[in-house]
Amino acid sequence: MKKYIRALVFTFLVALATMAHLSAQDSQHGPEKPRYSLTILRTLGGCCGIGHGINHAGTIAGAAVPPNNAQLLAVIWKNGKISNLGTLGGTNSNTAEEQVINDSDMVVGFSDTTTPDPNGEDFCGFQTNLVCLPFVWSKGTLTSLPTFGGTNAQASGVNNRGDVVGVMRLILWYPQFRRPGVPAPDAGPRQRAMNRSCRRSFRLHT
Repeated sequence: MKKYIRALVFTFLVALATMAHLSAQDSQHGPEKPRYSLTILRTLGGCCGIGHGINHAGTIAGAAVPPNNAQLLAVIWKNGKISNLGTLGGTNSNTAEEQVINDSDMVVGFSDTTTPDPNGEDFCGFQTNLVCLPFVWSKGTLTSLPTFGGTNAQASGVNNRGDVVGVMRLILWYPQFRRPGVPAPDAGPRQRAMNRSCRRSFRLHT
């Protein structure tokens, strides 16, 4: 038993000495520097692009400019390749900036259409004054999401269940606040009593 205890004590002392030696080495060389690599993502041939989000598989969603440098298009980068997600008929599209892509490579965003916005809003921010609608892109298909009757909307996030959140414009009409040149719609007493635009958040289950 004494031999066993002496062996344990000896082993403990050796371990302490080793730890002290390693600690001295660490203090001399400093903490280990983080290791990483930088990858430059391709564009669609234009001046620039931007990544908005990345999922656990490494697929990146964002937007890029084509060769004409006059459009912005939603894209994904996957396995080193860039893919244009398209538009909803207009010339521009963009992805959301938070929770833009889930682990199934489902991407959400917004696009202008070919329809002029009757209220003259620039809801998409593309300076086109066209109707702006939210979209979901999945497995190569771009799908427009519905609204609650208002003109414009944007999708701003998606989770791994496919639930989409965003913001949309609801049109409520109050004659005393009606903007000049914008006629109040004739859709019954309740709607004729209102003439005001307001934003509301939404959540959709896809």
